[in-house]
Amino acid sequence: MNPIILVNSDDFYLIQHADGRGVQEQLHLSDLEKALIELGPDRWPLGRVVAVQENGLTNPGDNEKISTRCEEVKHMLELHKVMIELWPSG
Repeated sequence: MNPIILVNSDDFYLIQHADGRGVQEQLHLSDLEKALIELGPDRWPLGRVVAVQENGLTNPGDNEKISTRCEEVKHMLELHKVMIELWPSG
């Protein structure tokens, strides 16, 4: 039930489980950071841990961009002392 971050080539999706359904927001890194900071404690039932997943549906040449974005988001999460669970791409 904790937040999930889906990494795309140009942006990120923040997926939250509110009231039993997933709520998605398409964000850039600075907006993603702000959104995570603003989440209340009820959105972190498992503690400060976030699932991070690279988008498996890509265009040719997007893999390098996605890897770069993944490193950026992991660095940001580490600065905020948030544990990262890497999920395989779908």
